[in-house]
Amino acid sequence: MKIKLKVSPQSLMDWPYGNNLGPHDPTEEQIQAAYEKGDFDGRVMDDLDVQQAIHFDAMKASNNGQDKDAYCQVWRMYHARRTAYWMNEIRLKPDSWQDNEAYPVTVKLVASAGNHRTRAAKMLNLAPIDVVTEAEAEVVVEEE
Repeated sequence: MKIKLKVSPQSLMDWPYGNNLGPHDPTEEQIQAAYEKGDFDGRVMDDLDVQQAIHFDAMKASNNGQDKDAYCQVWRMYHARRTAYWMNEIRLKPDSWQDNEAYPVTVKLVASAGNHRTRAAKMLNLAPIDVVTEAEAEVVVEEE
């Protein structure tokens, strides 16, 4: 069962980005700089081809993972540009930016889907946004 809620973006904890080579979380300054430059990335993180393309670029930049900082920096900049992309989408479509999303913001204890969008919403200090939470429900059938 999915339940739709309205929550403040500030109440959501960001899902940390990274892997065994290090953290991939961009700073607010990196996100803001990408936003101000119009340096956006519209590629969807949930697409396996996108993940592979970014990984390929990161491996190339880091001499096949030898330079962990360079590897992580490629990913940080993807996440900064992706969040900046959503900041721009929210600015352009304040009433419809959440419409027709293939991957709606989904909440467990942290944003497990829509992480770039929730970070963008936080940076723009938005009012409550729509999220979907997965919950288990027990159905009770009364016998007559």
